[in-house]
Amino acid sequence: MRMPVSVVAGDRAVPGGLLALVAGELPGHGVQARPAGPGSLAVTMAGGAGSILTVSESASAEWECRVARDAADAAVVLADIAACLLGGRESDPGPPPGGPVADGLSLKGRAGRELRRRGFAAALAVYEDPEMLEVAGEVIVTGPAGNQGHVRINDDGVLVWERDYWPEYAVITWEPDYSWDLPQAGALARVIAGTVSPAIRRHSRGHQESGQAS
Repeated sequence: MRMPVSVVAGDRAVPGGLLALVAGELPGHGVQARPAGPGSLAVTMAGGAGSILTVSESASAEWECRVARDAADAAVVLADIAACLLGGRESDPGPPPGGPVADGLSLKGRAGRELRRRGFAAALAVYEDPEMLEVAGEVIVTGPAGNQGHVRINDDGVLVWERDYWPEYAVITWEPDYSWDLPQAGALARVIAGTVSPAIRRHSRGHQESGQAS
């Protein structure tokens, strides 16, 4: 099938164009996809847990999944998924570091420490709600190269990957009028599908392992 040279003309995106290209690439990675709302796909593998992939026409992508927080290896599964997204593959965790891990460490804390041990940068973000007098937090993880976007992990077992591909793929024309284009939309769709698919497979495997253990 002939792919369009571009799914964006000027500053007016063709609705769902880039998302449709990504959806067309996912089956080649063994991933099933169906529409899940404007700009979003519900993506699964056979027997696996569902997740949501959102792709904007301005070349940004977001993938969200949830891992059972009470699973014994939830922190490792979250770290493996983040490593797929930020490093291109599951990194070898290697032997555990010496010394005990503090009792009662949160899920996000365990996942963040595991990712730090694998060479990723992990920092804590804290959000205050002065009205409700509550505090929430999440761990934000970035890759060694610094250009793979970032992953956010919270204590509910939710992981969100976000990446803006605009600087790499958008072409801007300033004269005579401002306009922008994605001349390599097909290539970008392949990159997005190739990035999220290993993470989807790891998420599915973790879901199956959790189900077998329960």
